[in-house]
Amino acid sequence: NWTRFWNARLPQPFLPRRFMKTTGGTLFMVLIPAVTFLVLSLLYWVRGRDPRLHTRPGAVTRLSADLTADVAGTLVDERTEPRDLLAALIDAARRGAVQLTHEAAETGEVSRVLVRAAGPFDRLPPSQKAVASLLAHSADEGPAAFSIEQGVPRTVVRQARDAVQGECARLGFFRQNPALERRVYNAIGLALLLASVVVSAGVMSSFWMAKVGLGLFLAALACFLFAPLMPQRTWRGALENSAARAYAAPLRTLAPPKLDTDRRQEEFERGLPYAIAFRFRKEWINDFAEEGVLTPAWWQTAAPAAAADAGPRPLMETREAFIQTLSILSAALGESPARSSGG
Repeated sequence: NWTRFWNARLPQPFLPRRFMKTTGGTLFMVLIPAVTFLVLSLLYWVRGRDPRLHTRPGAVTRLSADLTADVAGTLVDERTEPRDLLAALIDAARRGAVQLTHEAAETGEVSRVLVRAAGPFDRLPPSQKAVASLLAHSADEGPAAFSIEQGVPRTVVRQARDAVQGECARLGFFRQNPALERRVYNAIGLALLLASVVVSAGVMSSFWMAKVGLGLFLAALACFLFAPLMPQRTWRGALENSAARAYAAPLRTLAPPKLDTDRRQEEFERGLPYAIAFRFRKEWINDFAEEGVLTPAWWQTAAPAAAADAGPRPLMETREAFIQTLSILSAALGESPARSSGG
């Protein structure tokens, strides 16, 4: 009895397995996600938040020459959406490098859009040059054909997105490429998720391993949630972001009747890529079509197995085909049909 009494009073050696079974499993289940969340919060505070501007919102409304429509849309959203790639392609067409042809559908078929190179890409901004090179075929290859059912390969879309986001980083709008920033945190989250699966596989023999696995799972979830928030604009990027938002507001409410006839056509084509990037392309097209603008020279319609129509026509006559062209291209680039057919 005395032996048992003294053994009970003696300090017990630390046994890791016993500790994990009694306290450690629950402790790690709480600590792992809590520490991960605190570390990510600190990183976001230091490396994820945009710098505060000391200018009044909307005070800067003049866009720099570098802020093309696709770059502006990426800068505002911190990611490149299909509409931004479409804006890059349309702007390249407006600059004379790409020709678009709407091919109406016959019975049992779907409408298509033919995209081909119409001029050199050397004078295009870098992001538009990359997008046009990936999407437009040369005359020798024949035009690239896209439809809602026949979209752009995902690898090509990813290359185009990386090109636009890389251009934003090169221009100094982001601390680093936003796509790369998100991939780093998503990769960490994926590693934690795989670790949670491996650790939780021992649940049949040790219940504490399941607790640790749950903690790793919650930590992975935190990484996935923080990944979209981590791209950080620089001072220049924050200033250009403010300018882009301020520029888009009056553009959305621009009244075509107040413009001179000669300027109306120029303003329609110049503003169309920005209307696409800022989600009001349908309203933009309808407003200018009602004022008698012509179809752009870089766009034409053609019935299957028929020659393309010659010369620009009033946009009102082919408005539906023109809008459908943009919707088909947007859907081919990965946007859902419901959103691609909207503004």
